Amino acid sequence: EARKVFIAADAEPHIVEAIKKLCQAKEVEVEMVETMEKLGKYCGIDVGSATVALLKGPIGG
Repeated sequence: EARKVFIAADAEPHIVEAIKKLCQAKEVEVEMVETMEKLGKYCGIDVGSATVALLKGPIGG
């Protein structure tokens, strides 16, 4: 279950809207990030990312 979702502002509009609606329905906090490139870099990957979810619970558990 997600605790917080990050969405890239330059992602495809239909993806952004669908994820926002789902987060609202599930009462999950949303934070916008400027670009997919930045979101990917924040996650330590070499490609862009439209969305990232921060999950509840301990890492690896």
